[in-house]
Amino acid sequence: MEYNELPKTEQTHYYNWSLTAIDCYKRGCICEGCLIQELITSGKCQMKKSVLWLVKKYGMPTEKQERILRINSGLEESKRKRTV
Repeated sequence: MEYNELPKTEQTHYYNWSLTAIDCYKRGCICEGCLIQELITSGKCQMKKSVLWLVKKYGMPTEKQERILRINSGLEESKRKRTV
């Protein structure tokens, strides 16, 4: 599936970029070694379809979007505390 193709259905769990979707995008939608892949007990990961849909609808994720998501989730704050 190429980036210009939408999934057959627009039903997706992600309606905007999430940290998980950005991580998948950065990995090139390669499931090997992905934490999400380890959580899936049956079936196939659908994150690639979601990422392709997000790229088509919103464009590539930006560093600013990722930084905001990390701050909102508390990941950036805990990261700062560890370096101090």
